[in-house]
Amino acid sequence: MREGAWTEFNRALQRDPQYAYALHWYGDYLSVRGRHDEALLEARQALKLDPLNLMINTWAALRYYLAHNYDAATEQGRNAVELDPNFAAAHLLLGEAYVQTGRHNEALAELQTAARLSGDSPLYLAQVAVTSAAGGRRPEALRIVAQLQNISGERYVSPYGLAQVYAALSDKEQTFKWLQTAYDDRAVWMSYLAVDPVFDHFRSDQRFQDLLRRIGLLP
Repeated sequence: MREGAWTEFNRALQRDPQYAYALHWYGDYLSVRGRHDEALLEARQALKLDPLNLMINTWAALRYYLAHNYDAATEQGRNAVELDPNFAAAHLLLGEAYVQTGRHNEALAELQTAARLSGDSPLYLAQVAVTSAAGGRRPEALRIVAQLQNISGERYVSPYGLAQVYAALSDKEQTFKWLQTAYDDRAVWMSYLAVDPVFDHFRSDQRFQDLLRRIGLLP
């Protein structure tokens, strides 16, 4: 996520400005840096070039979600689901948008569908737990946490997802415990830490700011 990535994206786009996937991933780079207006421009251009691409449609919803534009994220998430109702990631993004607008029952339905379609991937199960926690279903969220910890010896379970669950449960100490583990583990989703809405209530904590600096998301 440093200057080398920016240079490579620009090199690819100079060679082919109509390469939808380059625009798509450049938008991702801009999103995690908090440059949301620019990220959305890239996402819209990628969609214009490849309007039926499931990945590009779904990640366009992610661009809106990370920019905290949840109405647009919901609309784009629905578009992606309509393109392919069996695409787990589309249900995931739609469900996450519902969480942030307080539509917990709809969120839970979408995220349970996403988990089922993914074959109960730990990544998706963690989001079911986040939704349960946000909707006041604490025992269910903790049950899923226990399930994830039980299967962690057989399948990779991202500590970032566990940190998200505890953030939704407003358990600050467990949140930072698992964020530190995710940092030590070099969990890929840590690159989204600066813009992930799940952690909005933790941003003023010095430990959070320190993590962002160590990751390279703050000066």
